[in-house]
This record gives sequence, C-alpha cells and structure tokens, in this order.
Amino acid sequence: MSKGYQVIEPRMLDALFSHPIHDVFAVAILTWLCGLLRLEFEEYLDKVEFDVICVTYMGSYPAIGIHYKNKSLQDIGPLVEATIDRYLQGKSVLELVGFIVKDEIDWKKEAARILAG
Repeated sequence: MSKGYQVIEPRMLDALFSHPIHDVFAVAILTWLCGLLRLEFEEYLDKVEFDVICVTYMGSYPAIGIHYKNKSLQDIGPLVEATIDRYLQGKSVLELVGFIVKDEIDWKKEAARILAG
C-alpha cells in the first residue's frame, strides 16, 4: 500500500514545474529543501516524513510530500510552506550548489527514479 501525502508545491519555484526539462533541477532543489525541513521540524519527525514525490496531474512532476504518520497531528502544510519561502529567500545559492555536488548523486537518475513513481 502506498503512503498518502500532503503535496507541497513551493510557489516560488512554480517556473520549475512548468516543463519537464526542469525536472532534474527541481528534484535536486526539492531534495535539498526536504533535508532542511527535516532539521527545522526535527521535533515532528516521529509524526511526519518529508519526501520528494511524483505528482501526477496533467503530467508528472516532482513536489514535496508530507506523510503524516500520526493522524492526530494538525496540518503543518502552511507552516512548511512559510518555512520553504524563508529558505528560498534567505539561503545562499552556494549552499544549494554545495548540497548538489557534495555526495556526487546522479541527479538525472534520481529524478527518473522519483518520477517513475
């Protein structure tokens, strides 16, 4: 059985989701954001998971998914979206580049894996 997710599509990254040619870059950025969210929301990690997921709606594209392991937890989506906006406005592009190259992940393969569902 697959997990149910609350879909988070960062508004500031809308242009990345407009065309599949951006999927690889979008997966890298969303993976970076998920890592930051896991640190920011560490006290919730026994109740939620943050993952890069494939959304299928008029095509397939990557997004952030929040899986609520504990159904009693209230919706943290708006707080997560505000946190992502803060990161995108305040973090350095050098932090993102450092993340992208640090583990020598093949982002093309990673994007294909995620988008394969």
